[in-house]
Amino acid sequence: MATEKVELLVGKKAEKEPAADKITKSNIKKPKEEVGGRAWVYRNLICWNCGAVTWIEYDTARYHAYICAVCGATNVV
Repeated sequence: MATEKVELLVGKKAEKEPAADKITKSNIKKPKEEVGGRAWVYRNLICWNCGAVTWIEYDTARYHAYICAVCGATNVV
């Protein structure tokens, strides 16, 4: 059986609701790669509330919080 180590970001419960323009949703499946010369960085996030592992578009300049695609909890990274 082959195994692989995977790095996970661990979401934290938001102390206060982040600004609406700084929140985006996570994805169950890894998003398709963008074409046209843009490189997006995707990471796995483990939800603080339900423990689900989802994909996020990791961009600290744009997003500071992610809504879990499974339970809807806000995760701050």
